[in-house]
Amino acid sequence: MKSDTFAVRLGLIVFLCVIMALASASSAVVVGLEDVSEFDDPGSQWHGMTLDWIGRTGVGSAVAVGNRWFLSAAHLSVGVGGQIELPGGDVYTVSKVYNAPVIGFAAPDLKIVKVAEELPGWYEIYDGAFAAGAPVIMAGTGYSGAVDPASDTFNWSAGTERAWRWGTNEISRGLWMPSGPYCSLSIQMDFNYGDTDYEAGWGNGDSGGGTFLYDDGQWKLTGVNNYISMIGGGSSPPYNTNSAVYMPNYIEWIQSFVPTGDLNGDDVIDAEDVDLLFNYISSSSGAGDVNSDGVVDLGDMDFLIRRILATEYGDFDLNGRIDNTDLTALGVNMGDLARGWADGDTNGDGVVDTTDLTVLATYYNFLAKDPSIPEPASLSLFGAAALLSLRKRRKSRLG
Repeated sequence: MKSDTFAVRLGLIVFLCVIMALASASSAVVVGLEDVSEFDDPGSQWHGMTLDWIGRTGVGSAVAVGNRWFLSAAHLSVGVGGQIELPGGDVYTVSKVYNAPVIGFAAPDLKIVKVAEELPGWYEIYDGAFAAGAPVIMAGTGYSGAVDPASDTFNWSAGTERAWRWGTNEISRGLWMPSGPYCSLSIQMDFNYGDTDYEAGWGNGDSGGGTFLYDDGQWKLTGVNNYISMIGGGSSPPYNTNSAVYMPNYIEWIQSFVPTGDLNGDDVIDAEDVDLLFNYISSSSGAGDVNSDGVVDLGDMDFLIRRILATEYGDFDLNGRIDNTDLTALGVNMGDLARGWADGDTNGDGVVDTTDLTVLATYYNFLAKDPSIPEPASLSLFGAAALLSLRKRRKSRLG
């Protein structure tokens, strides 16, 4: 359990969760923006964010975190057969729902929702340290509302139309947030009008949406929206605080459902995981369903290589491009047995041979981060000749 940042004596935690006033269990981004041009502007602090993977449920929101997987708030009614809609209008059918169990000492306001259809994309979950003062983007599918700048309070209004909206805030503190049968380790964002460019708060319909923090070049899900209240308690409007279930504290439970591609559990997705997945596919062990479609087959390998690792077959060093380095790896091991992905084995049969060379030739010059370079590109005759020459020299050295 990754909750060292909020380590608190158990007795004190229980005490706080009992005595704190219950917060409102309805959480839309008040005065939120539907305009997402800031996300496309390289000069904006909010560049790189997208609302594409925020879903709308019947009464709330959900956040895509994996192929066929959403996170939402447990207090929302999201049942099997229900639907989750993405901003583009695509609708996904709920096939399974798992409410979080007691984790530590209490059940958090968090649920995992599986859908029948494959998702085009999702958000990575933040797994770093808690950072007070860190700027965040708050996103949901709720109603807009009214703000009183004089009192730094807000109030959502159900008389407006629900829409995909976003706003900004900053993390003020971590706390245990109780409501009804739930008590969640959460982050709190105080509403101080003008502190951030698009200061916002939750409103009705935003529960289950996301709070995002910029980390390692992308906006990652750091909280699932759950409650709004007044500082010190109070579930009646106006409000001046927002809270979201803190993802790093529950990531182990989430990943027990949502596969990441790290099949050997070493916190790195690399060639060892590729080899392990090939073994799972050939052994029909049932493990390794990384695309969550219920079967373990070459579709999972395509998913691991192309979607999780964002590369192609033949990228033996998994650096996002297929070039002479990969050609050399294959050439050095040509004809050898008991080899793996890093050695040039593209199909997991344990042998590096002309079949693997053909695959490499198909995707040679692939470059994941530069769409201006055409791919797949054929391996030149010069490249093939160099490969054979390399293999010949290797044999002569071996005597």
